[in-house]
Amino acid sequence: MLAARTSPRANVNDELLEKLARIIGWSLIGYLYFRFWDMFAQTYNHQPGRFEGLEVLTKGSLAFNIWIGEIILSIIIPSILLLNSRFRNNPILRMIALALVAGGVVAYRWDTNLVGQMIVLTYLLQEIATRYTSYFPSLIEIIAGAGVVAYGLFAFTIGVRYFNVVDHKVKHKPVESAIEKHATLPEAVATD
Repeated sequence: MLAARTSPRANVNDELLEKLARIIGWSLIGYLYFRFWDMFAQTYNHQPGRFEGLEVLTKGSLAFNIWIGEIILSIIIPSILLLNSRFRNNPILRMIALALVAGGVVAYRWDTNLVGQMIVLTYLLQEIATRYTSYFPSLIEIIAGAGVVAYGLFAFTIGVRYFNVVDHKVKHKPVESAIEKHATLPEAVATD
């Protein structure tokens, strides 16, 4: 979608994107159910560290990440935008919703991996003690993450170039702004 907006050579069929966005909207509803089921299924597990990890996720230092960043911004708002045809047909809102979904995937992986780094179990002679710690990624982890993003962009470029992901035959209609619509309205009325 971004390539179609920035380059006259890349044309993307908006009807196909609209249908795909609708499917993603319904998939987000199912994902929300499974995300809650996954989180709260940990409450009846007696494995050491699982319940403590859930506490950090839902009530502790990662609560803002999961409730605001992952649930509201990455699932609820995009599903509203993608399931309502008025919002879904607006290319800018559709792009924002899909970008929020992609950000939600990153937030989910971040929260899941980070909570495992913040719970430390010490096995003493008589008991298993839970200790909480803080975590910030090292430089090598940041570089590795940037490498994964670069690989994804490279794979997308290869897909566009060699696998005809973007249809270069479809003529892309420019988005008509509201100002242009109102500016041409009196002329149309005058000719009738």
